[in-house]
Amino acid sequence: MERKKNIFGLTGGIASGKSAVAVILAELGAYIVDCDLISRELVSKGSQTLKEIVQIFGSSILYSNGELNRQKLAKLIFENEEAREKLNRLVHPLIWQRAFEQAEKGVEEGKIVFIVAPLLFEHGAEAAMEAVWVVNIKEDLQIKRLCRRDNLTVPEAKLRIDAQMSLVDKVARASEVIDNSGNRQELKNRVKELWQEKIVPRLSGN
Repeated sequence: MERKKNIFGLTGGIASGKSAVAVILAELGAYIVDCDLISRELVSKGSQTLKEIVQIFGSSILYSNGELNRQKLAKLIFENEEAREKLNRLVHPLIWQRAFEQAEKGVEEGKIVFIVAPLLFEHGAEAAMEAVWVVNIKEDLQIKRLCRRDNLTVPEAKLRIDAQMSLVDKVARASEVIDNSGNRQELKNRVKELWQEKIVPRLSGN
């Protein structure tokens, strides 16, 4: 897979703060491609992808209005590795195809692109990127935030965290690491620091 100039990756563990970092990067002028948003579009009501998911998992994963019950599907796949792999084989190639299509548009507009993806390393997508920034967080804080965000118990949160590549492994493969164990201002300062150091020189042609 050929590395694409001006396309960067942004990843991290679940509830580590990828979205918060993406917002800051967008404020600084980055072109953001959000794989979670692409995923939601792919499985929208009436879509072909949703029909194929229903064929695999049954209509019980739908609300009565035909929309996907994301919480129910999430519970199913995080408790069953085989089910999770089936879903990933169906959805992730489509997500990455759209993500790189959108990223190329951003590059054509002269932007620095960040593709935000929770499973970036798991799918080898870093091979097509200049660099990957990883959002890191202490595990106890990650569990606390995930429980609060998704209304989960601690065991449920741990199950979802353990279903992904560990943050230790992601940090080891990172080009840059953004610690998000502090407050919002500290996070903003770190992202701005990286932007000034790694991105601004290329924008100015230095």
